[in-house]
Amino acid sequence: MQEKPQDAIKWQALRLSGSDALAVRASKKLKGDELLITSFAASRLRMDLDKIPLWRGDHVAIRQLVEDFARYLYLPRLQSSAVLVDAIRSGISLLTWEQDAFAYADGLRRSRWTLSRLA
Repeated sequence: MQEKPQDAIKWQALRLSGSDALAVRASKKLKGDELLITSFAASRLRMDLDKIPLWRGDHVAIRQLVEDFARYLYLPRLQSSAVLVDAIRSGISLLTWEQDAFAYADGLRRSRWTLSRLA
């Protein structure tokens, strides 16, 4: 784990209990401790985009975000890239997207799918 980009990487041991297969017990434990995210809110994605920051200027390619969430330990562990895509879909459908989320652009800057920060 890593709290912030500047922090050292730390290993954390977790105790698993139950009689299920090891992978099932590990998955349940990680989900229960919110160390493996299966549903991601658009507002939480926007907070992470701003806090880290993950923006490249006022935009970021969705493909780049997928790579960032898979690569950097200080970002939440998402179950799959579909969790991120669902958060993006949710964000652009919000009526308050300008304050709480982001905009979506198709074809901006050589990247076909891009998020834009407007606020």
